[in-house]
Amino acid sequence: MTKDVTLFDGGLIKLDHKNSKVNFNSKIQKRLEFGWDKSDIDTRTKRAINSVTQYIPSFKNATIGGPPLFGAQQIPGKNPDLRVGEVSFPYKNYARSEIVKASSALTVTNQIISSLSCQNEQTISTSNKLLACIKETELNAKAIDLATNRGFPEAMAKLLVD
Repeated sequence: MTKDVTLFDGGLIKLDHKNSKVNFNSKIQKRLEFGWDKSDIDTRTKRAINSVTQYIPSFKNATIGGPPLFGAQQIPGKNPDLRVGEVSFPYKNYARSEIVKASSALTVTNQIISSLSCQNEQTISTSNKLLACIKETELNAKAIDLATNRGFPEAMAKLLVD
């Protein structure tokens, strides 16, 4: 995440454990509510393509697939260089996580699994009654609806792992 590609000035806000509401400046708040200007989309997408092309030369043929994700981010902790994720364990068999970047989900998952494996195996439940009553088709339909209503490609809503 760089200011030239994905993050606007004023778009980085520290998590306040006392208040879950974040207060971005008016320019960022406008983008969060109404989306990006077309000129920003074009400019920043071209910069992103050029950046990725340094590592994957064939990416130079990439095109805009949908709007950016607003150029703002709330971060856990106080260090803006560590924009990954955070997990805490306030109660036995309970984890609370804030995942800032999708690429951090595996790290947070491993922390949770590690914590659970340290507990007595008899206390670990492998079923979740709430998730068991949700049909995968309904979940997929809702994800697709959210993605397309927000102007993102339907493919962003697809489950990548069985």
